[in-house]
Amino acid sequence: VYISETVILYRQLISTSYLSGDQTQVFSSQNVGRRLQEQLLARPRLEKVIEEFKLYPKIRAKFGDIQAVDRMRKDVQFRIGAGDTFHISYKGYTPDIAKEVTAKLAESLIAQEQKGRRRAANATVDFLKTEEIQGKDELKQRELELAVFLAKHPEFAQEQVAGIGPQGTVGAAVRA
Repeated sequence: VYISETVILYRQLISTSYLSGDQTQVFSSQNVGRRLQEQLLARPRLEKVIEEFKLYPKIRAKFGDIQAVDRMRKDVQFRIGAGDTFHISYKGYTPDIAKEVTAKLAESLIAQEQKGRRRAANATVDFLKTEEIQGKDELKQRELELAVFLAKHPEFAQEQVAGIGPQGTVGAAVRA
C-alpha cells in the first residue's frame, strides 16, 4: 500500500464579516476544514474519481458503486494542518495511482472552491449594485423632501445657500 499526500493552503481574501457587517463571523480553520472535508468525501466526487481511475473493480462488480465509495472514504484522509493548511492523502496499491488520485481529489476540491468563490463574489457585486441603486433613489427622495421643505420655509433656504445662518452659526434661523 502506498500513501500520497498533498497540502492545500487556504486563503480567505475578503472576510465575510466585512461583507455581512457581522463581526461575530470570524474565519475558522475548523469550520472551513469541516466544509472542505464534506465536499472532498461527497459521493459524486468520489464516484467520478473511482470511474476515472477504475478503482476497486472487485468491490464494484460484487457490491456496486456505493460500496466502492464507502471503501474509498476509508482510503482518503483529510486533516487540518497548522495555520490555513489542509492535508489530503490517499492509500493506493501503486505509487502512481496513489499520486494521481490524490492530485485529482485536490484539483477537484480546489476547482469547486474557486467556483463557489466566484458565485459568492458575483452575488456580492449584485447585492452592492442593488444597494447603490437603492441609496441613490433614497437620496433623490430625501433631496426632493428637502426642496419641498425649503419651499415652505424659505428662512432655511438662506442657511442652505450660505452654509451658515444670519448670526454666523448653523441653525440661527431656527433660534431666530
